[in-house]
Amino acid sequence: MAFGSFIGRYGGFFRTRTRDNAAVAERYLQGLAQAEEATFAAMATVVEQGCEQQFQHFISNSPWRHEPVVEQIGRDAIVCSVASRPAR
Repeated sequence: MAFGSFIGRYGGFFRTRTRDNAAVAERYLQGLAQAEEATFAAMATVVEQGCEQQFQHFISNSPWRHEPVVEQIGRDAIVCSVASRPAR
């Protein structure tokens, strides 16, 4: 699954009536996947428009709920594991 379509599926989890954090979520996940260390500073250096302070705020202060994101990841993991099983 391409990263763009992956984050497209999850972008709605990071939107509220007053704020849209989908773009920050995308940069955060790109940094998490690409950086050698999972620190805000390391992630900010490998992502275009990456900002250590913005990543910190995204994780610490943003109003999105993590439970629906974790539930969707679980559903996607099941789909991926079933799809990757060899045919019998």
